[in-house]
Amino acid sequence: MKRKLNKLRQQALDIFQPLEEWPEGYHNYIADHTMLQGKLFGMDTETEGLSPYVKSSKIISVGISPKEKVAYSLYLLNPEHSITKFGNEIKFGDSFQRFINLLSDPFAILVGHNIKYDANWIAVKLGITIKCMLFDTMFAQYLLDENIESNSLNYLSEMFEDLKGYKDKVNRNDLGRMSKQDLLLYQCKDADASRRLYDYFVPKLRQGGFDKLMTTASMVLPILSKMETRGVYLDVEYANKTKDRLFKELVSLRYSMAELVKVSFNPDSSQQLSPILYNTLGFTATKFTETGRPSTDSEAIGYLVDQATTQQQNEFLDKILSYKKQAKLISTYYQPIGEWIEYDGRVHTNYSLGRQRNDEASGGTVTGRLSSNNPNLQNIPRGKEHRGMFRCTEGYTMLDGDFSQLELRVAAFLSQEPVMMDAFNNGLDIHSAVMSDLTGMPYDEIQAGKDIDAKIKNDRVAIKRVNFGILYGVQAKRLQRLLRIELGITQDLEYCKEIIHKWLNKYTKVKQWIDAQKIQAACNHFVAMPLGQMRRLPEASFDRTKEAAHALAQATNFPVQSLASWICLIGLIILDNYWEVQRQWMDAYTIMQVHDSVTSEIKLIESPYNLMTMESIKEEVKAIMEKETLNYLRDVFGVNFNVPLVFDTKISERWS
Repeated sequence: MKRKLNKLRQQALDIFQPLEEWPEGYHNYIADHTMLQGKLFGMDTETEGLSPYVKSSKIISVGISPKEKVAYSLYLLNPEHSITKFGNEIKFGDSFQRFINLLSDPFAILVGHNIKYDANWIAVKLGITIKCMLFDTMFAQYLLDENIESNSLNYLSEMFEDLKGYKDKVNRNDLGRMSKQDLLLYQCKDADASRRLYDYFVPKLRQGGFDKLMTTASMVLPILSKMETRGVYLDVEYANKTKDRLFKELVSLRYSMAELVKVSFNPDSSQQLSPILYNTLGFTATKFTETGRPSTDSEAIGYLVDQATTQQQNEFLDKILSYKKQAKLISTYYQPIGEWIEYDGRVHTNYSLGRQRNDEASGGTVTGRLSSNNPNLQNIPRGKEHRGMFRCTEGYTMLDGDFSQLELRVAAFLSQEPVMMDAFNNGLDIHSAVMSDLTGMPYDEIQAGKDIDAKIKNDRVAIKRVNFGILYGVQAKRLQRLLRIELGITQDLEYCKEIIHKWLNKYTKVKQWIDAQKIQAACNHFVAMPLGQMRRLPEASFDRTKEAAHALAQATNFPVQSLASWICLIGLIILDNYWEVQRQWMDAYTIMQVHDSVTSEIKLIESPYNLMTMESIKEEVKAIMEKETLNYLRDVFGVNFNVPLVFDTKISERWS
């Protein structure tokens, strides 16, 4: 295992290799077998449909570009080159088989714009496991400038004179009406554009110090593709029971709210809820819709918590917030279940690495933290109540792992705050340790009472919220609101002010780091994290504007979230390689990555020589994730992360 990981880290240091020379010209069929002897190709797929998880959708053609202005495509709908299936096996002609071999080579690189999309189609429709590296030109552009006006292939290819406007001549939603020759030529240009962008981006990535980040991302993308295409089993019966209970609770909440205000109304209707809040109950609106009407969304109602003075007002707010939370859970995670599992009974979540486009709706995060959609696994509440509908495949066992308190460990590292570092080095629970530091209550007393004493529990939860929120500039009113809305804990405003003040005075190195980040952003309009990734903040200044304040908040938010994110991504690489090394003893797959946690499913292979047990695997995974992740940071990036990582592991049948 150690030799494998050393080789892996060396690969991350020197993968960018020069290309061999190739003859020029576009071709509509992979006829020249020699083109597949290299290791680096632009790739594009043309498909019927937008999702591979629809039985009627299909791949029309696959395009390959080994060098600028050279591209080949294989038309898969041609009967002469059709794919013949024999049971679970798929047989290919010699030309295409060479392409398949390339996909299985871990040292080969396929280049594409949003390349994971193409990889997923090939994996699902052709039954091929992608093992080569995936270089995403969209992600490369994101590293170089996350604020670019557009990072579409159409926009980026405008820099190449002979490719200007080629996409404008094609109706991407109606490829079926194009002639075969036009379609293949269009695809060749897509593959060629991606291949050229590789040559354009790599020197810039090297110059900016982003090449090792890009290489790490290229190793992560095939793992995400495997996670997505395998999917995770969803227990429909379990989900339906939870949904039925949620519906009953919604009915009960509607009835009790009507009793409180002595009038029947529909809480889903803004027109009916608004007069209840702002007339009957006497609240003053603090947030408005684009049309100027008082808002009734959850955020607007959260602001009203500060105004509540009567028992009626407090009870109503608690009930309407619970109602909205449960209604959103139903609409987001229960009503779409039939659509999610229609293909094969499994949920195939899409994971986005970095923001895909320069808009919020496109998915992805500006920090690089993984986001997911269809469904958004990141926002499912913790615990088995809702997460429990996702379970391991029959015959497998689920292994949950979580980097404990990762963002706080990152904050301690970035600031080199000695008090927090000592707590982590001594294996203390950081939230209890901070509470002890701030209140003077003995640490052991807090630990003993955190689950049984209501006051200790509530105070510790408030400290926990401060611990995470302080890095993102949480203010007293915001803290009070969050505790009330998210956790149902009521703390007065003075308590919230005092606890934030005490925290900043106790952990002075963290405060100094936060102040330094803001000065850096205001003066230079960017901040960077230790692995080299940058966040460009043109709006950052000390002006009293909302835009400037938001930019300064990102100046502290970004380095913490970004480094924590890359630690998790490196962990995915380490874990995937562990599964590959142990393949003779187990059938194991990583199936989910949410926040700082990784979920896998494992089936031990029956053999008299197999000495592995789930307990031994759990301990091995814990050890390698805690140690090898730090080794990767040191060996590849030269970063000595001197705060210990803790990767808690748990064996179960359901996600929790």
